[in-house]
Amino acid sequence: MSDFIKNRIYMKYLIPLIPTLIGVFLIGIVFLIIIGAFIGEANNNAESNNESDYVSAFCGTGTVSADTDSYRKTVKDLLVENNVSESYTDLVLGQIEVEENENLGSEMYCKTDECYQKKSHRVESITKAFISNYNSAVKFALDNPVDVAIQSYSFGTEYITYLSENNLMHSTKVVNEYYTENRVGSNDYLKYVYNYISCDNVGAIAYPYKLTTYVITCDLGCYEGHKGVDLVSTTDKKIYAGGKGIVYSLNTGCSNNGYLGNTCGGGYGNYVVIMYNIKGVNYYIVYAHMEQVNSSIDVGSSVDINTFLGLEGSSGSVTGSHVHIDVRARSFTTPSLYESYNLIHEIFTPRRI
Repeated sequence: MSDFIKNRIYMKYLIPLIPTLIGVFLIGIVFLIIIGAFIGEANNNAESNNESDYVSAFCGTGTVSADTDSYRKTVKDLLVENNVSESYTDLVLGQIEVEENENLGSEMYCKTDECYQKKSHRVESITKAFISNYNSAVKFALDNPVDVAIQSYSFGTEYITYLSENNLMHSTKVVNEYYTENRVGSNDYLKYVYNYISCDNVGAIAYPYKLTTYVITCDLGCYEGHKGVDLVSTTDKKIYAGGKGIVYSLNTGCSNNGYLGNTCGGGYGNYVVIMYNIKGVNYYIVYAHMEQVNSSIDVGSSVDINTFLGLEGSSGSVTGSHVHIDVRARSFTTPSLYESYNLIHEIFTPRRI
């Protein structure tokens, strides 16, 4: 074939294809960028979900000094006087021990001459800061108010404002981001404090779904008289016990076509009540509105974290499918709204997969 003919072919057939080929190439690059961004966002979301439960798993081998432990009654009395659970005494003592031994630059550390000179003043200051931060976290309905309160001692109360104003959930990722932006306190502060909590005494109850893909659709007091938390799973509807316990009571036989005002099961529909013992205190936790209850469990049955209780459903007085949880301490009586709020948001911990 002559060069003249070849040139004619190139000019007529190949050169016109160049813009098309360039366009296809550019589209391919854009497609890869979009896919990469999507995967990156998915990984970020997965990381955020996995990190949100990091504090609940903390415990360690540290032991507070005899000197710090001698203030146990002081700390306990201050908590009780301010309507905060005495079960946080060990945590506050751990926090005091950290401040006595670590130079972490906590923003809220007492800097008066009295605090420098007398440990009793430091103990009172740290305990009162915990109480104030805890109450603020509860007021703004922040997740995990106990850990928010502890971390806020290191970061300052601005951390509570940061979470509230940005609608963020306290997590490793958020803590690290806040530390990077502000360079105050310590982003490992909770690890130091929880090192003084014995692993034998960690008694949190896992949320009812094995997968952590669920949302809170109605929190404490989202309408008048609502003394529990409503959860909806976005994947698996199976409900599991939160740890070792005993079936205290249950109800079956309600239709899964419930409606607002339905009185079957006292409005709870199909439900199971599990009694858990946490640090010597009996807690009665209600799992309500199930589609059906596992037929293999009955009153008196022992359960553990892998025991299947039933399926999320719409039985009883409902407006849609969910599981309603409420907690009663020491006896199976209807708790006050404030007590129920504290119990639910302090006892429950995300379930590790």
